[in-house]
Amino acid sequence: MGKSIGFFLFVIFPVLGWSQTPTVSFPNGVNWSTSGQNYNYAGRHFQSSVVMNNKLWIIGGLSSGKVLSDVLYSTDGLNWNQATSQAAFGPRWGQASAVFNAGQGNALWVVGGTDGKTFLNDVWNSTDGMTWNLVTANAPFAGRVRHNLVVFQHKLWLIAGKNPTTFLNDIWSSPDGKNWTQVTPPQAFSPRYSATLTVYHGGLWLVGGQASTGALSDVWFSTDGVNWSNKTTQSGFPARSSHSAEVYQDLLWVFAGHDVGVNTDFNDAWWSSDGSAWRQAIPSGNYTPRWAQSSEVFNNQVWIISGAEGPKEKPVDYSDIWNTSSTSSIASAAVSVTSGSPIVSAVISPEDIHAGQPIQLSLTLAQPVMIQWTIFSPSGEKLFEIIKQEELGLNTLFWPGTNMNQPQGIYSYAIETAGSSPATLTGNISIAP
Repeated sequence: MGKSIGFFLFVIFPVLGWSQTPTVSFPNGVNWSTSGQNYNYAGRHFQSSVVMNNKLWIIGGLSSGKVLSDVLYSTDGLNWNQATSQAAFGPRWGQASAVFNAGQGNALWVVGGTDGKTFLNDVWNSTDGMTWNLVTANAPFAGRVRHNLVVFQHKLWLIAGKNPTTFLNDIWSSPDGKNWTQVTPPQAFSPRYSATLTVYHGGLWLVGGQASTGALSDVWFSTDGVNWSNKTTQSGFPARSSHSAEVYQDLLWVFAGHDVGVNTDFNDAWWSSDGSAWRQAIPSGNYTPRWAQSSEVFNNQVWIISGAEGPKEKPVDYSDIWNTSSTSSIASAAVSVTSGSPIVSAVISPEDIHAGQPIQLSLTLAQPVMIQWTIFSPSGEKLFEIIKQEELGLNTLFWPGTNMNQPQGIYSYAIETAGSSPATLTGNISIAP
């Protein structure tokens, strides 16, 4: 339906105690910049990166067929220094890294990867990027590349990856990087490599990756690393692997990557507040399509680091770094309930939308309650309705917008609750050409 959502007019019911609250925002666009960087290091892909001690770190990777063992750092993301050109862990790519305190302060950690010949299962750490300590040369998990490593519940967690013969979906945790325990039973998600693993809203989030059947766009969530639920099998963004993910502005983001099955490299950015419904942020000054980049949140910005473009047999390696110089946002109308209703607050967004993208209703509830959300055409025809039992706290519902082609006009909606303290909120949506 093109650019369609204008503004939202809420009709307030004094008997329920509705009152206007300040506008809140969700990102609608992102402005990428690469000005000012001093690219004094080799282009690379399948490196790892972390943030520690107010520095951005880059570790190893693959550069024009050469396996690297250098460690770089920057205090501003623009000017780079070499901590070492040949780290003790040796040349490797496809490793995973994290910042973790195993009882003696924060340290950089490197786990697994390959030197181009051997799939490794060793574990190393360093407090300064120069001197590296071998924690274990032979962890109990299989050697692997393109796996994931995060810190969660005061432990290191290692998930998935691949070895020469097998795609993996095993999960291991360690309180010290030396002693590892395998999580059982076998996981619900399919074996994969080049996925992303992120800690967000009190749990682990596994997104996409490469399976034996091709690239994926599914999303999995776990509050304990043992029990996993499938948030969506089709997230809305194109299936991909070798992408990156970050938590930024209290949202879960996915960047770039590729789908080798259709020979496509991406330079997009997608966000979600719940891992189920995803919205694309429209770029301004976009970065070059790439895969096997790394990314970090540093100095309150997202940084996309290096990566490659083109076929995996002969990729073009980048040494550039892109950061979010600013983000634009879209207005959302909001009201709050001051008394007498199970709805604490309600927000409908965005104010502006493109064809096929969802309208989001975010409800904060004081108690579990049945919610009915209905949208009507200008003539009063019911276009969409969802009736759902929602929980205490923040809940998110969507008008999916799939194949919508609604004409210009004023559309109305109603949000109703059932139970002993029913509430009704109505308003209008202006759809423009």
